[in-house]
Amino acid sequence: LALAVVDRVPYVLVNVGDCVVCVSYKASAKDKAVKKISFNGVAVTTFAWRAKMLGDTYDLLVGLANGEVHAIDLGTNLSDKNKKTTSVERWNAKGEFAKSRVTAVVWRDRANVRNVYERAGDDGLAAMTAREDDFSFDWIALHADGSLFTYDSRRDGAPEGAFP
Repeated sequence: LALAVVDRVPYVLVNVGDCVVCVSYKASAKDKAVKKISFNGVAVTTFAWRAKMLGDTYDLLVGLANGEVHAIDLGTNLSDKNKKTTSVERWNAKGEFAKSRVTAVVWRDRANVRNVYERAGDDGLAAMTAREDDFSFDWIALHADGSLFTYDSRRDGAPEGAFP
């Protein structure tokens, strides 16, 4: 369950079977879903949404029971009247790196990228600043077998780091 705001319109996102269902935040119980994003019979096990910023391609990560993770542009899919899900990138296709279901996907917190870290030194405190390139991943996927993978959305296919 998540609250997503796309083009200043709030939506509630819920995973139901093999779909992520998008419902208007102001909908009544009798209203139908605005959009159902389907994954062809593969159960949705987890998802994470974050607001898009300049340069972002995707805002919704979806973890599946077959180990795949899909990145989706929710705004494009909400405005597209076609039933087919569009603007999708897929990682760990067909369980290439981990076959167990995805139990969690988490976006890296953008706010921490520019933080200043301090460490104790012999002569007091020395400071070092984290730069954008210090973080080679955009998000993390955790699998039921205990594997944790980091991914860079600018690269497709293989995870950046694996911690089995």
